Amino acid sequence: MLKATLRCAARQNALTPSRILKTDLSDIGRNGSVKISFEYQNQRYEFVVPFTRPYTNKEEGKFANLINLNQQGEENNTEFAEFIERITNNYSANPAIEIPCEIALAI
Repeated sequence: MLKATLRCAARQNALTPSRILKTDLSDIGRNGSVKISFEYQNQRYEFVVPFTRPYTNKEEGKFANLINLNQQGEENNTEFAEFIERITNNYSANPAIEIPCEIALAI
């Protein structure tokens, strides 16, 4: 598992999705599912969430060093979405909440 940071979704100008960042994502492709494990307010959580990794340069196939979570419509993890909505007070937390986590590709 990789140590990373979960940045919770927030509404500043528009809704920015929850993201995984602050880790080396070079071995992670364009999309898939990721298992996220973390502790928040003395409680342990684990979710499997679909992700999409945005391009920094699509023509060259270069990806950003972050992944956007729950951007798959009907395939989204509703439990994860409800958790994020609850802890961010309907996405109004500013600055965005960041939680240390561990991630692994879900098979």
